Amino acid sequence: MIHTPITPPPPLQTHYKSTGDCSTAVAALLSLITPLPYSADFRPYFTIHDPSFAPMAAGTMPGADNGLPRLLGITNLYFLKVCASWCVCVLS
Repeated sequence: MIHTPITPPPPLQTHYKSTGDCSTAVAALLSLITPLPYSADFRPYFTIHDPSFAPMAAGTMPGADNGLPRLLGITNLYFLKVCASWCVCVLS
């Protein structure tokens, strides 16, 4: 059987109160497409100290050409303000 990378969906943020819940939610989302590989970058727990935060805070949307993560696990609600242009957010 040949596996091909799938086209990444729009950027997705998952917001939870604990880091463990964030990581679990990202893992659960990735498991939905198993055994197909997820072809984009993802961060089970994303912070403002991540090097990818600065371009995203400046308004750069994650895309296939810029290497920014497209699936994020987040606990800081500040990201809702900074990344307001993202079309999909999962809140818990």
